[in-house]
Amino acid sequence: MNPELDLMLAQSQLAAGISQHRVGKWLTGAVEHWPSGHAPLNLAWQLGLARHTGGSLNFAIDGWLAQLRHRKLIAEEQRLALQGPKLTARLIHVVPWLGLGVAQLFDLNPLGFLFGNPLGWALLMASLLMAVAAGKWTARIVRAFDAVEPNDPGVAYAGLALVLRSGLGVTSGLQLMEAKGVPIPEGLNRLLTAHTRIGAGLVQLLQTQADWERQHLRAEQRIHLAKLPIQLLYPMALLLLPQFMLLTVVPIAVGALAGTS
Repeated sequence: MNPELDLMLAQSQLAAGISQHRVGKWLTGAVEHWPSGHAPLNLAWQLGLARHTGGSLNFAIDGWLAQLRHRKLIAEEQRLALQGPKLTARLIHVVPWLGLGVAQLFDLNPLGFLFGNPLGWALLMASLLMAVAAGKWTARIVRAFDAVEPNDPGVAYAGLALVLRSGLGVTSGLQLMEAKGVPIPEGLNRLLTAHTRIGAGLVQLLQTQADWERQHLRAEQRIHLAKLPIQLLYPMALLLLPQFMLLTVVPIAVGALAGTS
């Protein structure tokens, strides 16, 4: 099942005049068929809140759609940013062996040296060890970037906005969110303190802050992912380049020196 499609169908049902109670019940059943990890954060208690306080289920669905789209954008940006470096990480491991093959095709015969004397065997073993070490190193680097789980820093702001729309006060809303395990960021407390001074519409302010927090996280992720190609230069410079030298340059140079002596 598609969570985003189910949420939009729920909104269509509400627009068609179906009661919030029936739509909420249908949505609760639909959630059970969603892929693991795709349910919006805090969906269960927010559904219950909309049912029991008479708060608009449409507002809750808008919040869940924003969560899903944020997480989808985070995952998609991560996937696209990792595609190139992952391919590069595979290709750079082929380059030393490709160089060895090209040198052999040009009758420079590095294979004859590598398999023909003890020094060649030593160089071959050293290059294999470097290849294994470089493979593990690059895999660990890519895994560290790939394993970052997308989170939603705007969920507390959007959750409190929903609570206020349902008719509860700020203090009651914060207590409810804490009881449901929603972490309250320090930024939310600062925003609430500032709100008492500026007197702006709090619900809209909270929703705007939720959107800003999500955009800020995506910007930080792009900066973080941009470091991956730089990280991959280390195994290439420290292991793969020396491996290329051992497989091709050293055997060719030794063979040339032996031929001139």
